[in-house]
Amino acid sequence: MTLRVVYRACGSSNTKKRPPFFSKTACLASFLRSVTDVSDVDLVFLCDGDMPDRAIESMAAFGEVSRLPGIGNSRSYLAALERALMLGRDDDLLYLCEDDYLYVPSAFEELVRAAKDVPQGTYLTLYDHPDRYTRTDDARTPGQPVAVFGDRHWRRVESTNMTFAVGTATLRPDQPVHQLFARYSSYPHDRAMWRTLQALGVRRPLSLIRPRRQLFGAVPTLATHVEQQQLAPLVDWQEVAHKSLAWASDGPLSAVDGW
Repeated sequence: MTLRVVYRACGSSNTKKRPPFFSKTACLASFLRSVTDVSDVDLVFLCDGDMPDRAIESMAAFGEVSRLPGIGNSRSYLAALERALMLGRDDDLLYLCEDDYLYVPSAFEELVRAAKDVPQGTYLTLYDHPDRYTRTDDARTPGQPVAVFGDRHWRRVESTNMTFAVGTATLRPDQPVHQLFARYSSYPHDRAMWRTLQALGVRRPLSLIRPRRQLFGAVPTLATHVEQQQLAPLVDWQEVAHKSLAWASDGPLSAVDGW
């Protein structure tokens, strides 16, 4: 099983509130610090629009870099989806990710171990979204609520963002559903997509997919989306960011001004 990653990056950031320690350089450093511990991994960086040359050079030291002409969030996701399915064999593990996540050092080693245990039809997210502790409108997920995959617990979750892991054999027939929720707006409708894939709640066009899929999230978390009010619990993410940058300063990746 090869871990095949398609990492979407762009030069700008959106208007979401970010913590003071946020930078895309720190996110990239934490990703590389973790993923390069995996023995069988293939990295593709999809860079949308103008980006600092230093960032491109750093990515090229670790994997293939492909440039996109500023096509935006949804269209770059569709491009990542197509690239992942083009590269992946049926027994491969695919990881499609955005550029504003931080990872703990063990994240990808634990993901690969977990993936060996999950049944086909299962998606995994490394991000323990804080919504799961505050929302009261999550749809109840049927079946097994908690499982042990690899070396940790994973629990069923209603939804996550557009950063996730899945086997090629599961993603390939699901491609039309992913396309549906990213094709007609500038941002993918992630929650509606995950509810549809899992046949949850009132937003489920059941004819789109058989059988229903499962989405499990790591507990405790292995990653976080770096948004001020959306940080995963129980990890000092400022420390993760600082240590990732320190790791990067000793290699081909170093801080890129303004990114």
